[in-house]
Amino acid sequence: MAINRLKSDVIPIEHWSIEQADHFLAYTEQKYASRNTWAHLLYLLALNTGARWGEIIALDWADIDLIRRQICIRQIFDKTLGTIRASTKSGRFRIVGISEALFEPLAESKFGQISGLVFKNLASKPMDRWNFMRRHFYFDMSEAKVPRIRFHSLRHTYATAFMINGGNIYDLQKLLGHSSLKMTDHYSHFSPGHASQRANVVNLGRRLSVIEGGFGMAVDKS
Repeated sequence: MAINRLKSDVIPIEHWSIEQADHFLAYTEQKYASRNTWAHLLYLLALNTGARWGEIIALDWADIDLIRRQICIRQIFDKTLGTIRASTKSGRFRIVGISEALFEPLAESKFGQISGLVFKNLASKPMDRWNFMRRHFYFDMSEAKVPRIRFHSLRHTYATAFMINGGNIYDLQKLLGHSSLKMTDHYSHFSPGHASQRANVVNLGRRLSVIEGGFGMAVDKS
């Protein structure tokens, strides 16, 4: 008799492994060491903050605080309107930290910069997504010999690496800017020992208390 398998609630997430992400960044650091250094910085920022494409190209130097080692993500490029707007309709913002790997390249790039877009085209306008993908991202993945993924999956790569390295799902929700924990919960199974850490939440039968030859009864005194 055929037995139907239960559907899994784990949704496959396209992402690179930590080793693949490290390899890609090592390759692009070398490739863009003397020309178009901003391209490597963009990858570093995406993989170390989990920011969306629209948030990255709308990032202003004024939002980068090297002293506190944090970035304020307060705006996003709206591709429908073709303009930069507040990240949410309510104008809310979020803060992400600057990792050790990101700090030095960011500090070198920011030297002397007070304000203005971090990533822009020759007309000082927000960078065109398709142009970047076609001229850089697709070539860089192919040359680095890593699996071809969507740019948005760099955000997934950050989130999975965060959980694999022991991050907290509630912290990740804030860092990604998710309005609901349900959205972030897709990454929870990447946490080391995700299932085993929760095994003892219910631990029935470990010790059976016998009272006067009968079973003890739990009494709700509330």
